Amino acid sequence: MELFSACHEFRHSAGFISELSLALADRLEQGTALRFIRDDVFADNELDDLLPGIIDAAIEGDIGNVPLARSVLHKFRKNGLLKEKLASSLSGYLEAEDYYVYMRVAELLLELDYFDLKAVFVSKCKESDNEDVVEVYDFFADEFKADGL
Repeated sequence: MELFSACHEFRHSAGFISELSLALADRLEQGTALRFIRDDVFADNELDDLLPGIIDAAIEGDIGNVPLARSVLHKFRKNGLLKEKLASSLSGYLEAEDYYVYMRVAELLLELDYFDLKAVFVSKCKESDNEDVVEVYDFFADEFKADGL
């Protein structure tokens, strides 16, 4: 009962969203923050602040937290705010042309199934001279082709 009471008090405290955002940025606290977000309900104005950290955890977070971060994003998949935030952050991730980042982005886009964002990703992969990027595309080519890309 004490844990429930503590969670309730935390949820209604000033700075709640700021604290969760800080926890998302801290690899030691990231998993706890993601579980808290997964198990709670948030207004769009709260999600607006939290989504960048959740997206980052799903792409560049601690490898043990990537599946949890994806499950949190999947929970908010039908909220247009997620697609908007992901679209605005996608170019930053793709500029790096890093194999690991491209793998995580491909997995996330396939899971969330946003056709237009997958199309942007596939186009970037096809235009790239970076062998790592091409390798990621080749790895997922059948899945992208099945989606008509």
